[in-house]
Amino acid sequence: MKKLLTFALCLTLLVGCLSVLTACNDNQTTTSAQKDPGFTYELVSGATEEESYLVVTGYNVSDEVNELVSQQNFSDEKVQAVSKIEIPSGNVEYKRNGQVIGSYPVKEIDESAFANMLFIKEVVIPENIETIGSACLAGCTNLEKLTVNFVGNKKDGNVNAKKTLGYLFGTQEVTNATSSTVKYNASGSATYYIPNSLKTIVLTGDTVGEYAFNGFTNVEEIVLPETVLEYGAYAFANCSSLYKFAIGANVTKIGDNAFSGCTSLVNPNFADATSLTYIGDSAFSGCTQLFYSVSGGVYTASANLTYIGAQAFANCTALEEVSLLGLTTATVGDGAFSGCENVTKVTLPVDATNISYGSLVFTGCNVKKENVVNYVNNYLFDFDYDV
Repeated sequence: MKKLLTFALCLTLLVGCLSVLTACNDNQTTTSAQKDPGFTYELVSGATEEESYLVVTGYNVSDEVNELVSQQNFSDEKVQAVSKIEIPSGNVEYKRNGQVIGSYPVKEIDESAFANMLFIKEVVIPENIETIGSACLAGCTNLEKLTVNFVGNKKDGNVNAKKTLGYLFGTQEVTNATSSTVKYNASGSATYYIPNSLKTIVLTGDTVGEYAFNGFTNVEEIVLPETVLEYGAYAFANCSSLYKFAIGANVTKIGDNAFSGCTSLVNPNFADATSLTYIGDSAFSGCTQLFYSVSGGVYTASANLTYIGAQAFANCTALEEVSLLGLTTATVGDGAFSGCENVTKVTLPVDATNISYGSLVFTGCNVKKENVVNYVNNYLFDFDYDV
């Protein structure tokens, strides 16, 4: 009898343990058993089948491709064939133990999902992705082009480092990558390793928040949709190689320091930025090539502008002429064009009744009084202070 009771007790405990394990399995993500070339996933089970979704955990390539990559043979057609990876935008069949158990939307990319995948040259992250894990592109040192639908970890609600594109590239040092200190607020920053190969970024979403692309020193081109209305503070600051960029026709506001330190930026098409009303403090400060060989180096303020911030164009040394003639009601901040040493001509509005000027708007410029059209002494120039 004692042996029988012991056996019954053990059986009860075993059933209980199996029940716990089954419950845990139902509530946790399950790793896909797929080993074929292509994306790998985890299934996150929701309260209902409709709420379940997939997380991209990685990308498999054939053994032959892996061998070619290990030999640095990136030009082989087999490697080229898998060099662009595009996250699925529709539902994906999810397999477990080789059996399809359902079709689910893809909503997340896991942390380090594509880390150190040297065969990748282009990544496309579509609109259905809602969360992008940290360092998911770390060590992808042949990445040339990245298309994303938002910047940072999630579509909205990001704070600190999670609101920057640098978050995707990781903090671990890698070769063929540039160490870039990326600011994410007034006092905080993080150092990421951005692939030297990355030259083009395409954003398909409509939000460019503060510090979004800050510190991407090797990127040459950033493409934004027409739906973007504002550029946040420091959004492109210190993108020192950026030269292919156009301010959208619907953009109304450029935040403080948005393009400061973009020393390769030449012509962001101010003439087409007809909706622009606000240029923040130091927005283009230190853009030393701005206006170089563009319409004679002339900046013409749009009639819609109501604010040009303090030091907005400070030290834009390629600038040769400034026309504020079109302004009707506006504030022009302290030293807005200070240090623009090659400016020799300035045209002011005919009617300055509704124009508020800060001090020494044109200090450090090489302009003489006779070359100021509609001149009034508002202490805008160095010579206004001559005794």
